[in-house]
Amino acid sequence: MTTPGTYRKPRRPLTAGRALRYGRIAAAAAMLVAMTVLLTASAAWIVRALDWTARIQIVPLAMSGAVAALVVQALVALIFGRIYCSVVCPLGVAQDVAARLPRMGRRSTARPWRYAAPRTPLRLALLGLCVTAGLCAMPAVVSLLDPYSTYARFASQWLRPAVQWAGGSEVAAASGLAAAVSLAVMAAVLATAWRGGRTVCNTVCPAGTFLGLFSRYSLLHFDIDTDQCVNCRKCEHACKGHCIDLDDHVVDGSRCVVCFDCTAVCPEGAISYT
Repeated sequence: MTTPGTYRKPRRPLTAGRALRYGRIAAAAAMLVAMTVLLTASAAWIVRALDWTARIQIVPLAMSGAVAALVVQALVALIFGRIYCSVVCPLGVAQDVAARLPRMGRRSTARPWRYAAPRTPLRLALLGLCVTAGLCAMPAVVSLLDPYSTYARFASQWLRPAVQWAGGSEVAAASGLAAAVSLAVMAAVLATAWRGGRTVCNTVCPAGTFLGLFSRYSLLHFDIDTDQCVNCRKCEHACKGHCIDLDDHVVDGSRCVVCFDCTAVCPEGAISYT
């Protein structure tokens, strides 16, 4: 009950779009926690139990020559789209958290996102650079572009010592330069996400570009029903991938990370994952 003179905002119904979004968030949170525990734990049994989360990361798979595993990742993207980016990649999930924070609450002053044209030449050039560096045995270049390595460096240089200190264990000494670089890179990525959503994923990340080559033609994709769409642009403003073009009523599958934010906010149910 509400007291006289007060107003309680009615609860929004749990639509299929919102249910998919909540499910994706739960899966992504579980993966991020598992990955963080793996990278900060000292107990061997924890490492053995969670090692699989590291063995499904795309760039390390490519560097190890695991062709079969890469084919599986490509097939998953060809069927479901870039769910790897929204659920499995720890840096991608961390960016989602950073992008969401300024938009929480009723009085959010964050600017709505807008559609942006894809930067295809830059994306392909960076993917080519990563492949070339891998073939030329230049792991430092690959590591700089790899989202998993970026998160792993930050976790090992900052989160792991914090966990050791909190647990009363001896804190392992870390390189001052390495710690500074990992912090600076992570800060830059999260700051970009705070303002621009998934800009890093859809411009710099070689894993995202690789998956985008297949997710562009994915069997399951987002479709906008022009008969139901009223051009309120709520889906466009919620899309952190900047990939919903309402002039043509299409979603760029090569950049969409299948977060279901658009389906959750559409008041007419005009956009669906089908």
